[in-house]
Amino acid sequence: MAHITRLVLMKALILILMLTGTPIIAQAQVKVDIQAGGANFLGLSINTEFDIPIYREKGHMLMPRFGVGRTFPGYRSPSSIIHFGLHYRIRKFGIGCETAGFATSPFDSDSNFFDPPSDILVYPDLNYTFSFNRNPHLYLRLSAGVYFAFDKIRDDISGKNKLEWQGDPIPGAGLTCGYAF
Repeated sequence: MAHITRLVLMKALILILMLTGTPIIAQAQVKVDIQAGGANFLGLSINTEFDIPIYREKGHMLMPRFGVGRTFPGYRSPSSIIHFGLHYRIRKFGIGCETAGFATSPFDSDSNFFDPPSDILVYPDLNYTFSFNRNPHLYLRLSAGVYFAFDKIRDDISGKNKLEWQGDPIPGAGLTCGYAF
């Protein structure tokens, strides 16, 4: 009986989120971009990003982003990247955090033997977005931040996975080229 109640509550929560989130997405500007570096480290991802206006007159935007990608050829072995992040932008300046999860690709024949150097990279960053006069839909974003690498470690006793920080933070940079719809 408790399982049915929990299921009904989950469905109600999803419905409420869909109904309240639809007006926000309807007001947002959608972007598609290609990012090299950043949270991807030595990889490339294709992302979608939403500009959700917080304070339109002053240019304040909340920007969630999601994407998928691959590491560059020659970097050990190709690996899949799952990319997501959240930034707060004031006009052209932004601050936020991006995260990239690395996994073996199911499309690689030799992917069974690949172990990525880290499982998750967290990249808090500052960024600046350039727009072009000739085509205002095109943009270029430069970011600078710090990498925090985490490995997924399996505890043999409990059988659970945990994330373990790999050590020193490393400075990094990213370049994003995109198109706003």
